[in-house]
Amino acid sequence: LAGRTWEGEVTNRRKDGSLYVEDLSITPVRDESGRIAHFVAVKRDVTERKRLEEEIVHLARHDPLTDLPNRRVVEENLVRLLARSGRGIPSALLLVDLDNFKEVNDRSGHAAGDEVLRSVARLFHEAVRPGDLVGRIGGDEFVVLLEGAGPDEARAVAERIRDRAGALPLPEGYDGPAVGASVGIAVVARHRRTAGILATADAALYDAKAAGKGRIAVRLEPADAPSGPWRR
Repeated sequence: LAGRTWEGEVTNRRKDGSLYVEDLSITPVRDESGRIAHFVAVKRDVTERKRLEEEIVHLARHDPLTDLPNRRVVEENLVRLLARSGRGIPSALLLVDLDNFKEVNDRSGHAAGDEVLRSVARLFHEAVRPGDLVGRIGGDEFVVLLEGAGPDEARAVAERIRDRAGALPLPEGYDGPAVGASVGIAVVARHRRTAGILATADAALYDAKAAGKGRIAVRLEPADAPSGPWRR
């Protein structure tokens, strides 16, 4: 109505009721006296392009095997938890490592190992609280971010994860040791950097592995992560 061309994306509805996204340009057309007589709209269906763009963004932020958030997303959320801890809101990070997972790959093949990892990703939804973030940061390592949780509640979540991991279905014909989970817990408070929180959780996980498989260890104070022999 102001006499300028408008361009943008809008969500529209087809005659069959389905929604689609269109790239829309609306141009005013003037008559001989200079008044706007009508408008010409040029539309292009960009639904598929938008879907592909969203898929690319999703792949950039999620693990392709388990569809869990990746390290990038975990670190972004850690920044937020770190800021909230400065305002007195407690949070904790759980670093979960699978016990004997290498045996599955060696004895039953990587396809069987991938299926175990997908099963682990599913079990987290039963063990964590609604709204907790679960991510895979590499290999058989997973992270759980517990906003508003202190050490006791974090340990309770870790115990649920450990118990469910110990009951995972194993590949048919697998004759190796049972797969389980060890968990290292870091309290976010008193840390200044996200890397420090991960290092503390890594050190706690080293404590758990050193004490035996299927263990849980908590570190309340910041610590540097050692390079433990369990990392294989």
